[in-house]
Amino acid sequence: MQTRPRPPRARPVRARFAPRRARRARSASPGGAMQARVPMTRRVLVVPPELSQREAWALLQRERIRHLPVAKGGLLLGIVSDRDLLLRGTRKGEGVALPDDPIAEAMTMAPFVASPDSSVDELVRVMTERKIDAIPILNAADQLVGLVTSTDLLLLLIQLDEAKPPPFEWELVEHAGAQAAYA
Repeated sequence: MQTRPRPPRARPVRARFAPRRARRARSASPGGAMQARVPMTRRVLVVPPELSQREAWALLQRERIRHLPVAKGGLLLGIVSDRDLLLRGTRKGEGVALPDDPIAEAMTMAPFVASPDSSVDELVRVMTERKIDAIPILNAADQLVGLVTSTDLLLLLIQLDEAKPPPFEWELVEHAGAQAAYA
């Protein structure tokens, strides 16, 4: 029985990767706006492009994350999301069956990137306009230093608003005879 060589395992790193033809957000934060370094996740799992789509899916599920930067030889090649993989998978019972094709075939190449000094406002604008949920953060030497996800931004919103009362009041009204229906 012939064995296949195993691809390198993904591991958490404080990675140093340069982008290839990456698009970058404005680096300055005008007017003292909050910078991307505040909400960004600094401990990022980075995977090689040879990793199979099936293995990448298992990694996403095990680590309970939705995005994986893909890099090789110090270059950020792209990013893959759970949705990218779901589009390539087929339903199998309660789960998803994915091919053993390399992750490079499913990733978004040359993703939009930003610097740690980019404003959070700019990241939110880009994420909503482009309908993306993660932006790799690169330093001045084009090294990957973190990732800002939509979840990071929502958690930031909660932290900022914890001390403030909501700008509205809640009132629950029960209607006589009303029943909840679930489809």
